[in-house]
Amino acid sequence: MTLRYRLSAKMKSGFLAVSLLCAALAGMWLAGPMDTSLREKLEKKKACTGCDLAGMDLSGGRLAGIDLKGADLRGADFSGADLRRGVFFGADIRGAVFSGARLFGAVWVDGQRCGRGSVGKCLTPDTARLLESNGCAGCSLRGATLAGQSLAGSDLRAARLIRADLTLSVLSGADCRRADFSGALMTRLQAAGADFSEADFTGAQASGAVFTGGYFKSAVLTGAVLDSADLRECVLKDTVMQRTVLTGADLTGADLTGADAKGADFAGAVLTGASLFGANVSGATWTGADLTGAVWTDGRLCAEGSVGRCSPPE
Repeated sequence: MTLRYRLSAKMKSGFLAVSLLCAALAGMWLAGPMDTSLREKLEKKKACTGCDLAGMDLSGGRLAGIDLKGADLRGADFSGADLRRGVFFGADIRGAVFSGARLFGAVWVDGQRCGRGSVGKCLTPDTARLLESNGCAGCSLRGATLAGQSLAGSDLRAARLIRADLTLSVLSGADCRRADFSGALMTRLQAAGADFSEADFTGAQASGAVFTGGYFKSAVLTGAVLDSADLRECVLKDTVMQRTVLTGADLTGADLTGADAKGADFAGAVLTGASLFGANVSGATWTGADLTGAVWTDGRLCAEGSVGRCSPPE
């Protein structure tokens, strides 16, 4: 009885091991053609509303007329794809690549249609107007593909640039008062001297952006990522900066008077000579932040060597 039990147990164990090996091999086999299979389905059915296609490689795809309403297309690669007459209304295209993609006749994320010449970017009526006249106050530029675009001195008052791609773009000296940049990609944006008063940057990604001498009075920066950004001499009075990431940012001489910086992260930031008078900094992180010569929230001057906290003068 004992011998039979042992043999039975060994047989079961061996069978289980073989089964697991087969399942693993099958998984490996399926993993390879999965993307190809999905791509073929997309090219055939031309519809995937609300789908998760984040990071998908669809470069060169034959996708004319495809319906991608509300799809998650973050980081997807559409390089050289045929997207004519496609529907992108409500889709999240942050970080998606459209280099060489044909978009003529497509319905863009904001409901506007891409006009003639829409190769690599969707030229909606408002986007075309901005590029032609360097101004589009009050325009809908939601999801606009403006990466690397020179828009220095442009008029973007009250424009809606929600989730727009402004990576490496130039907005130096631009008038962006009351503009909505929520969720926008602004990595390494060049915007020295621009006026962003009352603008909305909620959730914007602006790592390494240059805003030197910019004006942000009463702007909303809640949850924005501004790590390593250049904010020297910027006016940030009365801004809402709750949970804003400012790690390694340069805020030398910046005016943060009355700012609401609850939970903001200033780790490693430079705030020499900055003013924090009247600011709400409860829950903020100051690890390694240089506060030498800064005016603290209560009006006292931070002494030389104030790193990580405002030390009183000797």
